Amino acid sequence: MIVKPIIAIESYPLPPSENVCYGTNWAKKSRFKTEAYDDFETEVFIWAMRNRGTIAHLKTLFHEWVSFPLGVVRIDFIFCFHRQRIIKKCGKLKSKKCDPLNYTKPVSDSLSRLVHVDDSFFEAGQVVKAYTESKKCEGVYLKFSPSVILLRDDAKLLLTAPKL
Repeated sequence: MIVKPIIAIESYPLPPSENVCYGTNWAKKSRFKTEAYDDFETEVFIWAMRNRGTIAHLKTLFHEWVSFPLGVVRIDFIFCFHRQRIIKKCGKLKSKKCDPLNYTKPVSDSLSRLVHVDDSFFEAGQVVKAYTESKKCEGVYLKFSPSVILLRDDAKLLLTAPKL
């Protein structure tokens, strides 16, 4: 595979947690998008309209990267939350707040729709939680790079710790 430069995006809209993206209608036994998720989709649409050139570039690269045998797109996420969401006034972390893994799926789904690549071709790289003092700076920082699906034995090598 020819390695292309790594692409980064700043200030992608911050999604709601995956835990609040869908509700359940128990009577009909069906799931539905919540208002919070609809609002996020609207923010992504506005962001995409302002960043058409970036979306076109990503679309070209993603299609190229996934066209290789076992090719996937690696996405590194930095979720930047306003300080009040994750830190108490006393300086301690709030428990059960802003689990960054719960934010990756809505971002992957929205990117998938923007670039017309199924999100099964995405793999999560690093997922980092950060905080900001300014609510204006809340958002997601994304880094994209080509990757490949590993064979089982190759994947096991990555997990093998050196013996002391």
